[in-house]
Amino acid sequence: MAARKAATTARSIQALKPEEKKYTCAVKTSRMAGGGLLVSVTPKGAKTYYSRLRFSGKQIDVRLGAVNELSLPQAVDAHNEAIRMVSEGIDPRLAAKEKKAERQTELNMGQLFERWASQREQSGSYAERTLKAARWRWAKYLQGPLGELRLSLVTRKRLAVALDQMREHTRDETRKAISTLNGCLDYALARGLVDENPARLLRPKDFQATTAPPRDRWLSIAELRQLWKYLDDGQHNISYPMVTAFKLLIFTGARRAEVIEARWSEMDLTNGIWALPGERSKNGQPHTFYLSPDAVGLLESLRTLTGHSEYVFESPNRPGKHISADAVTRAVGRICKALDCVPFTVHDLRRTCASHWVDTLGADSRLAELMLNHLPADKLVRTYQQGKQPERQKEVWQQWSEVIESRVMRDADNVVTLAEKRISGE
Repeated sequence: MAARKAATTARSIQALKPEEKKYTCAVKTSRMAGGGLLVSVTPKGAKTYYSRLRFSGKQIDVRLGAVNELSLPQAVDAHNEAIRMVSEGIDPRLAAKEKKAERQTELNMGQLFERWASQREQSGSYAERTLKAARWRWAKYLQGPLGELRLSLVTRKRLAVALDQMREHTRDETRKAISTLNGCLDYALARGLVDENPARLLRPKDFQATTAPPRDRWLSIAELRQLWKYLDDGQHNISYPMVTAFKLLIFTGARRAEVIEARWSEMDLTNGIWALPGERSKNGQPHTFYLSPDAVGLLESLRTLTGHSEYVFESPNRPGKHISADAVTRAVGRICKALDCVPFTVHDLRRTCASHWVDTLGADSRLAELMLNHLPADKLVRTYQQGKQPERQKEVWQQWSEVIESRVMRDADNVVTLAEKRISGE
């Protein structure tokens, strides 16, 4: 039988036809470091690249990979690597087995994320709600495209594809996902699990996921009055716990998560104190809200309904669970539509409180920041000004409650504000 002509291109390899018996065909290209690259073809048409070499005086065949999984340039590179190993006295077959065993024990991205998240949880470097949000973000948007991907196969391109898909649904979460990916891969880099962090050059602006311009929406007293009246008129399908949650947001200026996840164990209604533990605050610092008699009254009326639960604002549809953040957001959307007002968000209620504390009540900005449980931006202030001014905070919350009672709850346009009283000397 005449010698079979060597294949020199990917097309000529694809053109090899199956025969009655398995056969091999030599491959020759200018990039090969030496001869011995073969393609085997089975009677069923399966094609596989091999390197036929001599090691320790014996002929060995080193499987490189299936033709439909390995391009010709990749096969040539693998063949050249096998030749190099033989020249250094390394058996390529044993090296391949070791590499396979290493891949089988290699972490995938889902396992890496869980290790990273657990380390953050144990170290306390992330607030509980921040870590909870990261887990939710991973499960909803990243586990599908990236979870099973082995670390050695993680590339900037694969991460970018996952982020592009995510950006079709959400800008803010895509921006946060870039931070999460960097955190995970920096963790892996520090432990030698990867040689580089392919997420390091990914930037939010590359995915149109930069931070939105700061919002400046806050509600005037007239708008608060309109909102309160709507909550009280009963012409809606918003649950009583949800209505009360909105009112507590207005009374306290607390964050959405701080309110809806509030526990009865945090409430001292006898003394009008809500003690927020550090693990539930955004900055990890405990915070005290001083509740006015009106705010205490709201909670007292709710306790008859949810006092059996761990949560103050138990979900009517999910016994034993608090009302969800998404449910609050949907309720705000319905309220804005019903009132036909300039749209506002839950966080705008927090901005509303801070704005009125300063503009309506005359509190200084530093005190408002303390009441919001913000850490001072200035490091020197954070270091040397440790006072919380609890009595002054309590005073402003009480004054704010009086404004709500007189100008919001009672629909009284002609009531003079406390700030105006102080100015006029009354």
